[in-house]
Amino acid sequence: MTKVKATVIAKDGNIPTNKSSIPLNKESKQTDVENRQNELIVVPPYDVSALATLFNMNAYHKRCCLVKAGITVRPGFTLYDPDDAAKQPDDDHTRASEFLEANVEELHNFVLDYEVFGNGFLEVVRNGKGEVAEIYHIGAKDSFIRIIDKVRTLREQINGALIYYVPYMGTRYQADKDNRHEYIHWKNYNPENRYYGAPEYTGAISAMYLDESAKTYNTNRFSDPVPETLIALAGMSEDSENEEAIKRFFTGNFGDKDKAGRKALLLQFEDLVGGLKEKLVIEKLERDNKDAAFRGLRTDNREEIISAHGLSPRLVGLESISKLGGGGEVREQLKLVNEIVFIPRKNQLSRIVNSLLAGMGITNWKVKFNNFEFANAVDDATFYSTMVTSGIITPEFAAQEMGYPAQEEQGGEITKSAKDGKELVKIFKSIRRALEENMDNIQ
Repeated sequence: MTKVKATVIAKDGNIPTNKSSIPLNKESKQTDVENRQNELIVVPPYDVSALATLFNMNAYHKRCCLVKAGITVRPGFTLYDPDDAAKQPDDDHTRASEFLEANVEELHNFVLDYEVFGNGFLEVVRNGKGEVAEIYHIGAKDSFIRIIDKVRTLREQINGALIYYVPYMGTRYQADKDNRHEYIHWKNYNPENRYYGAPEYTGAISAMYLDESAKTYNTNRFSDPVPETLIALAGMSEDSENEEAIKRFFTGNFGDKDKAGRKALLLQFEDLVGGLKEKLVIEKLERDNKDAAFRGLRTDNREEIISAHGLSPRLVGLESISKLGGGGEVREQLKLVNEIVFIPRKNQLSRIVNSLLAGMGITNWKVKFNNFEFANAVDDATFYSTMVTSGIITPEFAAQEMGYPAQEEQGGEITKSAKDGKELVKIFKSIRRALEENMDNIQ
């Protein structure tokens, strides 16, 4: 029987190890409520540590959460008097504006926790007069609801230390006997739990795990691949210099991770059947290529995750799966997302902030968080060009409205016509939107 010697030629040190496998738990197995010395600690329905891991594990999910939080808070805010639209700013306006500007990051993190965990918490700090003075974000990952005497207090655990909060009382504030600060709980309605909200994307959690499994499987394929080349060396002795020469050649030229191949299988036959002469055969090994199937799987997972968040692919930086129609269709998609996702969030956040302003003694000013713009640049350029040509606004004002630095006029100030034109611009924009929305009804 012919003796066969097999050798795998590769540089093992250049093959990357799999570091993407992350142990995850899908749901908490703890009971809903635990009794602890006359108090009830309510455990969230989902494992908050697993939700935090999901946030950092899936790029599309993380981007969706960040986009939703950013668009809710980052475009800024407007203060207005609901009873007097022409009211001029006063001291309360200045106080409210400074308070909001100083707490943009706290509000952003508050909203981000709402997106990641379905629950957001804010700490409210009073001054000596009992007025709201400061707010701070409370990490939802480390906070649990505690019920004492039917009151839903909040317990935060930071590095082993426990901090307790009482519910926010607004203008009905009375100092707590233990001098505890207040908290505000913003939760996304969860029909399965009366104490905690649930994130919107729960239906896509399985897609996130499946996507991670696909990435891990592909990583394993590349970190420990099968040989790509078969070298059959027949009729040569084991101690032949040919073996070492072949090993040196493949190791030096194809063994590195940046070179063409990873591994080669060397088969050596001592004897040839029928007295044939020495022979060297190099054969490429074919593998079942499943790259297309993996791309399709990951695309399906990606679309399911983005859909669970209620967003358009364009908002998370994806072009390919959003180019299903013309530019008008994309704008309609963004408009729909704005009305279904962002405007309701901004309204809820506005109510929370307005309650804080009331706690500061500011009741004559209300806050409204600005909507993000998704106008077409070409249409805007045509619109402002017409307005400037007609003399309604100045070029400087048009440049400012479109986000460009205005050229200073003589005296360094914008002319009065530019200031007066601001209201006219709003009127023309309203007319244009009304015409676009009712175009089908116009004969």
